[in-house]
Amino acid sequence: MTAITQEQQQLLFAMQDCRMDAMVGLLRQQFESPEIYAAMSFETRMADLIASFRDEQQRRRCETLLRQAKLKMKLELREIVTSAARGFKDELRAELASLRWTTSGNIHNIICIGGTGMGKTALLCALGRQCCRQGISVWYTKYATLAEALSESAATRQTTRRHAARCGVLIIDDAGVGFFH
Repeated sequence: MTAITQEQQQLLFAMQDCRMDAMVGLLRQQFESPEIYAAMSFETRMADLIASFRDEQQRRRCETLLRQAKLKMKLELREIVTSAARGFKDELRAELASLRWTTSGNIHNIICIGGTGMGKTALLCALGRQCCRQGISVWYTKYATLAEALSESAATRQTTRRHAARCGVLIIDDAGVGFFH
């Protein structure tokens, strides 16, 4: 392992100041183990650094979107059990997971209906996580919460409408509570 020079350390600090943490880790590794990276071209080493930076940006963006979405459950779509009896088959899960229903010009609504405990909330939250992982903003809210916000003051209504309009996918849970029982 080779010691990092003062010039290299200054470069690493400057990169940290620019929030390039993923690149810093990989570049530090390159500085400390030059024998491993000596055979690689500059372009290859730089491509690795940029790829790690992009991966870190995507990870942070996903974390931010998930935090802002305020999803009720932390489930992945692959964890949702499919069942023909419940009307949820592997083919439908694959179609929903593709997120084709969210693309411009192809936007569709998804309505989940069924009795209590059928997994509607779990499915909606898993879809929300899938969207966030692909960089699509999500707003998860319950119908009663949304209805209350829309019935309050004009300022609250306007803020709620603006929030709903800005998100890529709006998930309204428990919209049919009381109607199907």
